[in-house]
Amino acid sequence: MQLKVSTDYNGGDPALATWVDINGKFPGETSNVWTLSENINLSAYKQSNVHFAFVYYSSNDDGARWTLDDILLQNSLMPPPPSLTVGTAGIQFGFTAAGNSSDKTFTFIGNDLTIRDWEVRYSRR
Repeated sequence: MQLKVSTDYNGGDPALATWVDINGKFPGETSNVWTLSENINLSAYKQSNVHFAFVYYSSNDDGARWTLDDILLQNSLMPPPPSLTVGTAGIQFGFTAAGNSSDKTFTFIGNDLTIRDWEVRYSRR
């Protein structure tokens, strides 16, 4: 699932407009758990002629179903709190024999972070 925003869409073919991806804080692709996606900062798009789109992809072989319910846009004077969206599927570190090394990557997205919020720590046991 993707959340997109456009300020130049005027109806008709959406492929003719410019769309920007926004972190919708959606659950993982294989999740079947209802997830509240809240505190999405849209302050950069407080203007006229703004359109939002929820986009998902599926195929004949691998169908997908998303349900959107109770969508609310709220004008707030306060920015949302900092948040971190982490894809946990990539955080499974397997066995590595002594004297060898292995690399593992995972994706995370930070929203509304300040320099003070950026401190990454890790430990290996």
